[in-house]
Amino acid sequence: MAWLKRKAQPSEADKETKTMAPSPFGERSPEQIKAALAKAAEARAAKTETLRQIRSGEISLADMFSEDYKDNERIQRLQIGSAMRALPGVTQYRAAKILRELDIDAGRRVKGVGARQRERLLAALSAAQE
Repeated sequence: MAWLKRKAQPSEADKETKTMAPSPFGERSPEQIKAALAKAAEARAAKTETLRQIRSGEISLADMFSEDYKDNERIQRLQIGSAMRALPGVTQYRAAKILRELDIDAGRRVKGVGARQRERLLAALSAAQE
């Protein structure tokens, strides 16, 4: 009854030599992995801070599209759906409805929204808040 035999447990030597699946980007040293994790954490913190500023009203949608913020990489890389949901008084449903009506993909980045789309988006938000 070979099927009743238990699988052999890996030895301690096997456990030590076992590595993660190879990365498609090549081998990374532990220092490179730590640096990448720190960079990702920093980017998440920056995005959180930007969304907090939008929620508090420090930055409006019109500000995001203005020339003053054209060079602000954090704002320009935000998805328009996330930015709209962060606006005070705009629920996720209202943001989705406005974007759907204007035929703007919620995953589009702020910098990727065209001039006509910007105008229609700002008009729709101002009409919705009146």
